[in-house]
Amino acid sequence: AMMLPHFRYPVYNPCVDSVDVAADWIRFPYATDDYELALSQPYKIAAVTPFYNDPDFINYNPRVPKVDLSVFDLVLVSDPEYYTQAEILEWIQQQGISNYLLALGGLRNNENLAPDVLYRPYWLTRFLNTNTEFVETYSDNKPYLFDALLGSQRPHRDYVMFAMTKSGLIDQSIVTYRDCFPGGVYNDMNRTVAREFPDIELQRPYVSPNLPQEWEVRQNIDNTISFILPTKIYQATHYSIVCETLGEGNDFFFSEKIMKAMFAKRPFVLFGPHGYLKKLRNFGFATFDCYLDESYDEEVFEVERWKKAMMQVMRLAWLERPSEVRQKIQFVLDQNFTRLYSWRVEYQARMVDRIMEKVPGEHINWDGIPEGSGDDNFPQ
Repeated sequence: AMMLPHFRYPVYNPCVDSVDVAADWIRFPYATDDYELALSQPYKIAAVTPFYNDPDFINYNPRVPKVDLSVFDLVLVSDPEYYTQAEILEWIQQQGISNYLLALGGLRNNENLAPDVLYRPYWLTRFLNTNTEFVETYSDNKPYLFDALLGSQRPHRDYVMFAMTKSGLIDQSIVTYRDCFPGGVYNDMNRTVAREFPDIELQRPYVSPNLPQEWEVRQNIDNTISFILPTKIYQATHYSIVCETLGEGNDFFFSEKIMKAMFAKRPFVLFGPHGYLKKLRNFGFATFDCYLDESYDEEVFEVERWKKAMMQVMRLAWLERPSEVRQKIQFVLDQNFTRLYSWRVEYQARMVDRIMEKVPGEHINWDGIPEGSGDDNFPQ
């Protein structure tokens, strides 16, 4: 195995039951929730999530003691979600932290990152660690056209549910729109979407009659299924409708929703924010503009963008046989699968490099440890 340099001393890592921040910053072999132990080291590093001590934020973790982070030589901050850089930097300043590195989970449009801030798609590492082997789900003959596993309620998912119902594609697909997931959004945009379909009733909660119980990823469905690939559903459907976490605005949050389609080499139509596909291409992924009209990605107005995306769903449904589509886009599917892995290598290496720039060399063990080592013992 490749040998990696590592920090010599225990790192204060108290948020591990929500996010293992030390592991996010790449294989600190010695991590502890013992504040005093970490402070007794020659060089003191803390690894925390932003807002873990602020009850006004969803990252708040009452099980983690409120401590003084300003006494650490370096504080590593990992956001798994999509807080703004400005919000987190303000929190860092409030803690009195002078030396830090911040890993963002999402990107705001046209935002320049500060010198000690970087972006990495947090959930990709977790997804690839959970799904370690590719399972082929392609065949020419499948009973259904699309999977649309819509998750918690949000306006762009309402749109897909309405449109699938109106078009009749819901009967030829496996669609779920459950009410057991957190993070739902209901606002004026939901009502705007509903006015687009005055004669259609929103079906929610909804589980397709085309979905047998044995095809479910688990008997009890809740948000802990996020990283489980719906293999049997994929084996029964040709295409995916991906409704990303964010559907409005122009921010970028790369979640497990699109990872699943890429990992399984699925053709998909994306319902997400303005410019999402362009950002994917900027990060080295391919999209389906060789076959579909992806100009919908450039549409600023939300409902119009989703309407144009649904036209591409219709194209996949009715224009050509799935085997013919597959031949034209196979290179896209292969490139995206490979890119998931190469992107992980790139951002992990960048995170290690930033730590090495911050930490004086005498506190680094340059002899290295085996990559992926599970050694949790403190040095004697």
